[in-house]
Amino acid sequence: MAKESKNNKSNKDKFSTDNIQDVVKVQEKLKETDGYIRPHIPEGTKLTEVVFTRDLALALVFIYRFYKFHPQAKEGQYYPKKDLFAEMKQNLGKEMTSKITRSFMRLKYWDCIVPMPTSPDEVIYKKGWWGITDNGIKFVQQDIGLPKYAEVYNDFAYNHRIVPIMITDLVPEEELKELISL
Repeated sequence: MAKESKNNKSNKDKFSTDNIQDVVKVQEKLKETDGYIRPHIPEGTKLTEVVFTRDLALALVFIYRFYKFHPQAKEGQYYPKKDLFAEMKQNLGKEMTSKITRSFMRLKYWDCIVPMPTSPDEVIYKKGWWGITDNGIKFVQQDIGLPKYAEVYNDFAYNHRIVPIMITDLVPEEELKELISL
C-alpha cells in the first residue's frame, strides 16, 4: 500500500518497528487522530463492487485457525502471509492455497483483517503482515453477518451494500467445523 501522510517529514524522521507494544501505540494514535483517512473520490468516479466470496471466507477460516491453534499466535499481533496460510498449504495443497489466497487482502474491505502499522506518526504498513480483527473472529464464529458487497475505490471501501451473509452461506456448517478442527 502506498504511504500516506498528513504532514511531510524527511526520511530521517521515519520510524519502523517490529515491537508489538510500539504497534499497539500506533494503532491507538491512528484511532485518536483519524490517521487512516480515505482519500476523497474524484467527481464522476465509479466505485468497483467487490463480492465477499467463498475463497475469501476460506482464507479467513485459515487465518482464524492460525490465531486459535498456533502456540505462539496472539490476538492483536500481526503475522506474514506464509505463516497465516501454512496449514492451508499442508491441508489443501499448493495450487488450491494459491487460488484461495490470491486476493485474501480484500478481507480488509469488511474489516476482517488489518495490515500491520509500522510508524508512530505516519500511515505506513509493513508489507505482507496482517492481523485478524474482532469482525473476522466473530464472522467465523457465526456471531455476526457481514454485507455481501463492498464498494471500493483506490483500495478503500467506501460503502457496503447491505445484502447480509453469514459464513455458513459461503462455507456449509459441516465443512466449516471440519476446517476449523483439522
